[in-house]
Amino acid sequence: MKESTKNFLRFGAGLLIGALLMALVPLAILATGAIDMSAACPPTFMERGMAPWALDCSMGRHAPRATNPDDNDPNAASAGLEHYRANCVMCHGAPDVNPAELAEGLNPPAPKLETDDAQSLTDGQMFWVVKNGIRMTGMPAFGKTHEDREIWQIVTFLRHLPKLTDDEKHTLELALAEDHHHEESHGAEAAHHQEGVKGEPSSHYAAAQGEEHRHEPGAEAPYGNREDERGPATPAP
Repeated sequence: MKESTKNFLRFGAGLLIGALLMALVPLAILATGAIDMSAACPPTFMERGMAPWALDCSMGRHAPRATNPDDNDPNAASAGLEHYRANCVMCHGAPDVNPAELAEGLNPPAPKLETDDAQSLTDGQMFWVVKNGIRMTGMPAFGKTHEDREIWQIVTFLRHLPKLTDDEKHTLELALAEDHHHEESHGAEAAHHQEGVKGEPSSHYAAAQGEEHRHEPGAEAPYGNREDERGPATPAP
């Protein structure tokens, strides 16, 4: 065999081994569990650098080249406010409106949508993100639950975010306060139920027990407590 052929085979074998190592080494590291996949772990340098780049490339390829059809609709922003209040403010917040506590556990954190960075997206890119979500970020795909018309209304409100009025801010603050109150009420109810299970019977259980042992006059007593219908037995002389 010629020396040039041997060199070519060695080169090809080296490429093949190198490609296998590039594929197997990361898999081996993942299999050991060395990578902390918890949401409490800060994102790595590669995540911070590559994820936004990959998202930009994906939006550039898949987002529609469309402008908002509701731009001239005076009611679109108010309709979008209602959707934002119900679905978005707890994670993203708003100008002078802090998000809910759960947002502190998001990794990556939910972006502020009134910033120049967020507002630099085209209408089509905003629509695409709201409709399809972003995997592994906590951003859901609202296209599963909202029609396109409603998503465009959300986009209209997102454009309005930097110019929120005091009344609109108050509306969003009230929505967060109502959610927080609901969570506290639900937690208190659950704690009361647990107390009834572990300790004294709950009021509902006690009432049910009282009903069980209450009998109408003349009604037959429960089995085991019934006296003879002829009256109590007469003692033997």
